[in-house]
Parts: sequence; structure tokens; C-alpha cells
Amino acid sequence: LSDTTIDASFTSLFINWNPQAVNTMLALKEDVMSRAQVKIGGIEFEETINRRKSSIFYDAEENIDDLRGPSSSLTLKAHMDALVLTLNSARDNLPLFTITMSNNDFLLVSQDENSTRLMASMGDIRIESFKEGNILPEYFTVLGLAPNSSGNLLTLNYFTGDAIASFNKEHAEEYEAVAELIFCPIQFVFIQ
Repeated sequence: LSDTTIDASFTSLFINWNPQAVNTMLALKEDVMSRAQVKIGGIEFEETINRRKSSIFYDAEENIDDLRGPSSSLTLKAHMDALVLTLNSARDNLPLFTITMSNNDFLLVSQDENSTRLMASMGDIRIESFKEGNILPEYFTVLGLAPNSSGNLLTLNYFTGDAIASFNKEHAEEYEAVAELIFCPIQFVFIQ
């Protein structure tokens, strides 16, 4: 009997999304790929890439089965403090909105092929407008946890097999899989 536990913690990732830069990168990628019709050992370059992609996914599936083994458990825990994405204007590169996902947790416990428990929570997802101009402070947050709310904006619980017994709801054991979504009060501001 072998147990595998993977525990990962991440701090913050900040991304500035600039439409002009993204379009330039996509155009560059298309240009490079159109010129990359070079034959490698009689096989076109693009076919080699596709074959590698499919073998990577195949190998990953085998490796997960090897990690779990026939009678072992796999526990995967992950936490991310924040993911911040700033959407910039294509015209003047000024920020339009900032999307922040904070306090994200993920737990997967797989005892065997027939028993899985998945618990995921998102502390908050906040969409905020740019804090310049004639906007009242209470309208900066377009979407997020309601003021004075505590807890997680979204919690997902998913159970299969024997793990359903740990899901404390009436008649849950009658099903092959059970899922529960829990929301906290959400604030939404319509901007016109």
C-alpha cells in the first residue's frame, strides 16, 4: 500500500493583457509556423509536433496511474494566494479592468478508481474598473464578494464511490457521484 501526496503553494501571478502585444505575438507565431514547413527525416515538422503532443498526454495518463498504483491513494493539494489579470485598452494601453482571483484552494483525494473526493474553493473573484475618472468608490468593484461578506465566493465539493459516505446529505449514497456548489453573496454593478 503506497500513498502519494503532492502539496503545492503559489503566491501571486500578475499578468498585463495588452491586445496589441498579443496580436503581434499571434501574428509572429503564424509567420514562424508558416515558414516551418521544413521536413525532418521525411516527416513534416507540424506532424512531428502533433505526435509529440499526443504522446505527452498519453505518458502523463500512464504516470498518474503509476503514482496511484493498484491499492494506493493519491492526495493533491494546491493553494494560490492571487492571480491578477489587468486588461488594458488597445487604444492607449491604459488599464480598463483588473480581474483578481484570491485565496484559491484545491484538494483531490483519490483512494482508488472508485473513490474520489474533490474540494475546490475560490476565496474571491473581483472585477474592478480603473480607479480614475468620475466613478464613485462603491462602483469600482463590478463583480466580487458582497460588502461585509465573509467566506468563499465559490466552493465546489464533488464525491464519487466510497467517498460519498463523507458527504453528509440525505440519500447521497443512492448516487454514483454527488456535487455541491456553495456561493456567498455576490456584488454585481452594471456599468452603462
